[in-house]
Amino acid sequence: MTTNALLDQHDAARIAGQRHIQERWRFLLPRTRDVLQASGFYSDRGRLVPDAERNSDRPEHDVEALEQSIGVLYLCARSTLPDRSKTAAPIPGEALDRTVEGRCQNVFFVPAWRDPVFLRLSLRAVVQHELAATLCLVGPGKAKSVALGCLSAIVYAVLLLLSPVPLGSAMVSAAGGDFAGTVLSLYGVGVCAYVLWWAKVKAAGEDVPELERRYNAWSKFRYMHCSAAIGAGSQHYLTQIALKGVPVPEVAFDLCAALQAA
Repeated sequence: MTTNALLDQHDAARIAGQRHIQERWRFLLPRTRDVLQASGFYSDRGRLVPDAERNSDRPEHDVEALEQSIGVLYLCARSTLPDRSKTAAPIPGEALDRTVEGRCQNVFFVPAWRDPVFLRLSLRAVVQHELAATLCLVGPGKAKSVALGCLSAIVYAVLLLLSPVPLGSAMVSAAGGDFAGTVLSLYGVGVCAYVLWWAKVKAAGEDVPELERRYNAWSKFRYMHCSAAIGAGSQHYLTQIALKGVPVPEVAFDLCAALQAA
């Protein structure tokens, strides 16, 4: 990427950050608004102050760094990921930005910036980033065959109803001293048991490939936990998927803890 392109990207992110701060101004905590006003960059109504310069060297007054970080996170969180039914669909570069986690750390490393508005945005960006990275690996979704599903359900129901038959036959053959009949009946019991176990595993989703599980876990989090997260529920969910083998970045747990403390 050329120097001019990097500068354009930097400016675009900062402008996006400024816009997001202004749009969410009335939802920010009073202490957050006070810090932004004290920096000299924002008025008491959240408007940008023309030609503003930093008033001090305190970290919380480095609003340019905050705007840049919020901009990167905002562009990532609001990016639209392609549907998995579309093959070779491009994934937005904003969602794959490698600096997303670092931008989150910039936000919660400065105590004055740990506003729920900024923390929730950071959490949404982390989830979107993980979802985009997983989408690059998992590829298009496989279409489910309705006919095959119906056939499997019928076979499962028939085997469930017939499963006592080979067991009863084995007991009768054993009582009559029929060794060959007993062995064949026990094979039938084994086949029925295996099919029923396989159906149970399928129903529980335990046979889903690792990348598929990762994609499903982050998709569920995005739709159920990101919009109004207060930290505790999100942290519990992240812990549960981590125990199931889904990689969860440490910064996500830090954001949940910061949300609970905000």
